[in-house]
Amino acid sequence: MIVEVRQPRLAFDIGLVRFPGIAQNFGVQPARFGLSRPTQKGDVLKVVGYGFDGTPALENGNPRGVSVTVQGFLNGLILTFFNVDAQGACFGDSGGAATYQGKVVATVQGGGNNCAEGNDNSFVDLTLQGNYSFLRGAIPDVPLG
Repeated sequence: MIVEVRQPRLAFDIGLVRFPGIAQNFGVQPARFGLSRPTQKGDVLKVVGYGFDGTPALENGNPRGVSVTVQGFLNGLILTFFNVDAQGACFGDSGGAATYQGKVVATVQGGGNNCAEGNDNSFVDLTLQGNYSFLRGAIPDVPLG
């Protein structure tokens, strides 16, 4: 197992764990990245995770998926908000992928302390040059386009 971490500031932590040969042995394809196009306001990101949410409908810790709309950017983070159903990335989802058109463009940085409608979610923007450069150096054999 090989672990690489880029952590200039805690808010922008990115970690990669690679298991050389294991994925290939099981026929698992590597994640596809979509980093050639900067994330834009209005993009709809899809997030799947096992974390908590603000709804009582599912037990916390059950897998769930949600779509969130990019509302803006702040210091290298992508900002979204919990929707009217109190769904979004919350405790336990951090580090998971956020995808746009089926390709990874961000990772869940964290949700608000109150996982409820109108509160914020933030994602590490992998299209930023520093993050892109880190990924390119750490996984040179994986297409990032």
